[in-house]
Amino acid sequence: MKPGDVALVIGAGPIGLVTVLAALAAGCARVIVSDVDDSKLDIAARLGAVTPVNVLRENLAPRVLAETDGWGADIVFECSGNERAAATCSIRSAPAAR
Repeated sequence: MKPGDVALVIGAGPIGLVTVLAALAAGCARVIVSDVDDSKLDIAARLGAVTPVNVLRENLAPRVLAETDGWGADIVFECSGNERAAATCSIRSAPAAR
């Protein structure tokens, strides 16, 4: 991560929330976090420059593109353990993302 990056964290459980905090501490300008549980997303939203997305109600890929002016996330962390989520990480990332 580098200062100014936009990070995407998939999964707002304990590992995801720690990842959100680490991304913010490393200087990410913003973190987009996705989950299916509103209570977890509410906690994430209180951590700082965080945009929560409930993927049961909203398609994540278009939201990430909207939040990043069509560019995609600079770095993506898959913290949900969901095989399907892991398989689609590159769809939401910017060119040369990490």
